[in-house]
Amino acid sequence: IPVPVPVLRLPRGAAGPSRLPGALPPQPVGRPVRFTLGEGVHVTAHFGATDLGVANFYVSQLQTPIGVQAEALLRCSDIISSTFKL
Repeated sequence: IPVPVPVLRLPRGAAGPSRLPGALPPQPVGRPVRFTLGEGVHVTAHFGATDLGVANFYVSQLQTPIGVQAEALLRCSDIISSTFKL
């Protein structure tokens, strides 16, 4: 049975429904999550938030095959799957 997971939704900004990572206040370290992206690329990060339309995920400490990005905005259209421990 799937367990519902709360989603932090950001308020709409003056420029539109989504916000850039630099415009967000500092986030506490979130739950570790693993994403599978196109071409079978696997990345891990700490989940931070999602925008109102759940079109983007804000993450921190994004670990990619070529290095670590302190903050990133992942588009849902680029994500094939995501997993995390409850």
